[in-house]
Amino acid sequence: MCDPAPWLTDPKSVQKDALQWDRLENEECISAYAQEFLAGRRNLVLIVDDLDNTTSSLYELERYQLMNDYYETINPEPYYWICSHYYGYWKEDYPPCSNTVGSVESDASNWAVYGYRIRYCQSEKVEQKCRLNFNLPVLGIVIVFNAVKLGCMAFVAYRMHDRPMITLGDAVSSFLRLPDATTKGMCLATRAHFQRCRDWSQEIETPMTYRRQKMRWMRTASNQHWLITVSLFILALATILGLLGYSIPHLKTSYGHSGISSLWSLGVGKTRSETMIEGWAIPTRGESAVISAILVANSPQLILSLIYVFFNGLCTRMLLAREWSSFARHRKALRVSSPRGEQRSTYFLQLPYRYGVPLMIYSTVLHWLVSQSIFLARVETWDSAGAYAGRESVTTCGYSPMGIILTAIVAACLVLTGFGMGLRHLDSDMPIAGGCSAAISAACHPPDEISEKLPLQWGALPTDETSGVIGHCYFSSGDVEEPVPGNLYA
Repeated sequence: MCDPAPWLTDPKSVQKDALQWDRLENEECISAYAQEFLAGRRNLVLIVDDLDNTTSSLYELERYQLMNDYYETINPEPYYWICSHYYGYWKEDYPPCSNTVGSVESDASNWAVYGYRIRYCQSEKVEQKCRLNFNLPVLGIVIVFNAVKLGCMAFVAYRMHDRPMITLGDAVSSFLRLPDATTKGMCLATRAHFQRCRDWSQEIETPMTYRRQKMRWMRTASNQHWLITVSLFILALATILGLLGYSIPHLKTSYGHSGISSLWSLGVGKTRSETMIEGWAIPTRGESAVISAILVANSPQLILSLIYVFFNGLCTRMLLAREWSSFARHRKALRVSSPRGEQRSTYFLQLPYRYGVPLMIYSTVLHWLVSQSIFLARVETWDSAGAYAGRESVTTCGYSPMGIILTAIVAACLVLTGFGMGLRHLDSDMPIAGGCSAAISAACHPPDEISEKLPLQWGALPTDETSGVIGHCYFSSGDVEEPVPGNLYA
């Protein structure tokens, strides 16, 4: 039943080797051969009941194939002959055999194929094929890029001995040790002040009036950053939903799959004939087919990585502002790359673990779901004699409707989580510095020498005067006061 060409099967050779074949009862036979991709078994002989009609043929061959030779398309049900008792030889509007094969199997004792009642089957069992496939040019490109990346990492690790300002704590520690004279007297200047001005000393007016402001986390990132991140998310979700909108009607009209349970039966990340992509100008044979399928299957991963970079940057900016703002509420040690004294080490993920770990899990799950939503599908075929049948083999991309749905849900949850974080308020009214080194420097001009190795707090220089005196705000290891709204500080 699985011959790619009926005339290659010789009844005499079948009879000769029949003693080595397995006898399968009807239920076992249906279960073994109702497979889209048959592995471990090959030719099949159906033993029928005694025939009263002497004109009936005792020998009939049926072709079991994945590819439709005439149209050069994927045959959605290569085992439709199992359900032939329901449909006759062919009906264009017949429901998929996969929808009714369960009923056929449950009534296996009355199983009939094309009107012949089946007693049992003789099945040829073969050793399953297993081999490693790779594309040499693609493998070479991957090796070269990874070698370059490894070289860059080794250079940074062993040749760069400077103390770069990687974290917020590194910057504060550096400016407290060596104050920057160009930002002196600008203790309330924010990132926005420095971004608007070309000449700080001329354009930034000092002293400045301290004002209370309840700022949300989302305002600590630029509008441009939010716009790019949200636009990328919307574009990706629209693409995902567009593909889903194309695939679900196609599966319903062509194969009868409708509803969540039916789509779930197709699996997540499983190669199915119904969900193998045809057309789209994607070749299905030869080396070009492999390259094309790899590019199509991995392009969503590239897009997702780009989205993650922007979203991670968004979270980093918001959490950086949160850490900065907390110094006005609590005295605490700096987190630096190389801790000294009471200083603390940086987080392994550069973000607080309660944010960094869930974000990494989100990223991992999303990348896995995308890999299960569209993937390389390569089906290789061997003929009845065990020879490789290249014409019957297919290399394309497969897709999973449930994988696409789950990807859309997780991605939407990630977007909502980002917005939820952005709606929170900062802990204090401390002027926002963000990642602006000039704004950080402006807050690091202590009147007396202090140690950055001790726990620090940001606030105003203690004074006995309540009004008419220009105050000063700074990071200090000593006592500080809360700035007074309406007072001037420089």
